[in-house]
Amino acid sequence: MRILIKGARVTPVTTAEFTGDILLEEGKIKALGQNLNLDADTVIEAEGFFVYPGIIEEHCHIGVHGEKTNQKTDDDVNEWADPATAEVHALDGIKPFDYGFKYAIAAGVTTLNIFPGSANPFGGIGTTLKNDMKVHFEDRILLKESGFKMAMGENPKKVHSSVSKTIMTRMGTASVIRKNFQDAINYKNKKDKEFNPKFETLLKVLDKELTVHCHAHKAEDIMTIIRISEEFGFKLSLEHATESHLIADILAEKEIPLAVGLCLHPDTKWR
Repeated sequence: MRILIKGARVTPVTTAEFTGDILLEEGKIKALGQNLNLDADTVIEAEGFFVYPGIIEEHCHIGVHGEKTNQKTDDDVNEWADPATAEVHALDGIKPFDYGFKYAIAAGVTTLNIFPGSANPFGGIGTTLKNDMKVHFEDRILLKESGFKMAMGENPKKVHSSVSKTIMTRMGTASVIRKNFQDAINYKNKKDKEFNPKFETLLKVLDKELTVHCHAHKAEDIMTIIRISEEFGFKLSLEHATESHLIADILAEKEIPLAVGLCLHPDTKWR
């Protein structure tokens, strides 16, 4: 199936925007240019319209959160029962027809990296989906295991000081993380052992099969997870990183990738 879009205002990824044509073949871009004279099964006259690349959402909770509902039964973002739920999969909590997918595609988000939430130091395994609700859900999965969610700072401290009473401070969060990684190493070195899904997942992290995507806002939390990543040798990417500008030289030197969230100026007024 060849589709020719003609006369649109096109914004490519790697070149300057232009007014021209796009040839799609079997859903993939085959040609960009002006006045393309190519055979196509369908021609779309798009003068006056704009064409942008699909947005890739690097970190979200769409599908596990439950949009447009206040029902507790629809909230599958965090497994609150334990601060170290390394073995859980976001994929098992995603609601395929959740309204959040419709919101996202309306805003141009075509690919979603969906993680468990940030209540736990070890949140679980993420998954990457193509955001096309017309496709069977299993066929939307691009990466079944796209990364490993961790969290530092205010969230684990706030949640587990009241829920499980296992973490009261930032020191406690770091201690839980170190203990579980060391327990996974000890598990690996045992000759006779029962299969442990939590430790098997943590070993994937330590073997660099899964990159850690760590929720961390404050500079001290960022520095703590950097220290731990260097102690145990796992790959680290930062989520939110609100105070990353305060330690930008360190992050640049260590070449740590980060996805910086929206930061509003204190004088911003909502309308």
